[in-house]
Amino acid sequence: VSFNYDYKTLPDVSAKKLSLYVDSMLEQTETKKVNIIGFCLGGNLAEYYAEKFGGSEKIGKLITVLSPLKPMPASGIFYEIDKLMSFNPDLWNEVLLYMQDKNSIADVLHIYGTEDVIVPTKYQISDRGNFVGLDIGHSPLINNDPEILNHILDFINKK
Repeated sequence: VSFNYDYKTLPDVSAKKLSLYVDSMLEQTETKKVNIIGFCLGGNLAEYYAEKFGGSEKIGKLITVLSPLKPMPASGIFYEIDKLMSFNPDLWNEVLLYMQDKNSIADVLHIYGTEDVIVPTKYQISDRGNFVGLDIGHSPLINNDPEILNHILDFINKK
């Protein structure tokens, strides 16, 4: 299932909505955990939900795709692009700072793009989690890329 959120909404508001959504899915499916795949800021939202709103107990596996894991400096072109997309990158930088020393989800895969100009590679890599680098960049169709989907399926199916 898909959870849509507005990336311009305050991260706390979106994380609370995600929490309600996950609770609803767990109740409907009568399961104890969900696997979450988050693209770009969706990956950050999922991690933020896990760390600040108790979601780590409800997440089996988390996969982030092209998600920044480190705050992006205001001097970068990507920061300016974020501002042009009508949201405040400072809010998300605060979220990233909050999460830097946290790691409560056991099974995490971060897929980063070596060709990403929106979120440069060095901001998609940290010292926490498993990482797979692919020769991809930010694209509206990235969630349909067979190479990404194969990595995601392999990770989800891994015991």
